[in-house]
Amino acid sequence: MLRHPSGSWLVDSEMNRLRDNQKGIRMAENEVTITVRPNGPFRVEGPIKLVDSNGQQWDLTGKPAVSLCRCGASTKKPFCDGTHSKIGFQAAEAAVAAEEAQKQS
Repeated sequence: MLRHPSGSWLVDSEMNRLRDNQKGIRMAENEVTITVRPNGPFRVEGPIKLVDSNGQQWDLTGKPAVSLCRCGASTKKPFCDGTHSKIGFQAAEAAVAAEEAQKQS
């Protein structure tokens, strides 16, 4: 996995898509993109199957994208309900960067 300059994490299929795009190969319509939102959720776009711990599949009919909770405080888990902004959630990468900046000061 690599980090894209936009902040998204690139999984193997995305790295292949980027390589193929550079070669002029058209990308598939059914690929999934996961974008890490700054201090927010994981935004998942594309056809996915989301299964809970009991093996039950969530019905995502008609949803081309979902936002998955990353702060742990959502009342609609596994989906984001915006609570991260109310509780001042700082994602690990943001918190680590702030701590490192303080150490260098």
